Amino acid sequence: HREWDVPLAEELEVRDPEATEFVHYVKGPLVAKMLDDTLRQRSDTNLVAFMGHVFARYGRLQGSVPLRAELEAFTGHSYDDFMAVFVDGSGGVVPTWPS
Repeated sequence: HREWDVPLAEELEVRDPEATEFVHYVKGPLVAKMLDDTLRQRSDTNLVAFMGHVFARYGRLQGSVPLRAELEAFTGHSYDDFMAVFVDGSGGVVPTWPS
C-alpha cells in the first residue's frame, strides 16, 4: 500500500487511519525485527537486551529516549545507515536477513 507508506519517524503526523494502522502494525514490527537482526549481525547483543538497557535508564517516565545515541553507545556501532533506510525513509521494507 504505497499510498499509506510514510517514514516511521513521521508516524505521529499521519492522519489517515488506514495509513496509521499500516505504519504502526505492519511496518513498525517488521522494522523492529530487522533491527534485532541487525544488532545480532553487528554486535554480540540483541533488541531484548538493548530494550532492557533503555528501560533501566529511561523507564517509568524517567525521560525521553535518545534512541539512536543509546543504540550506538550500547553496541559500539553506528546504525545511521539502518535508520536512514528503515526509519527516516519511506518505501518498501526489504528484510535484512537472507531468504
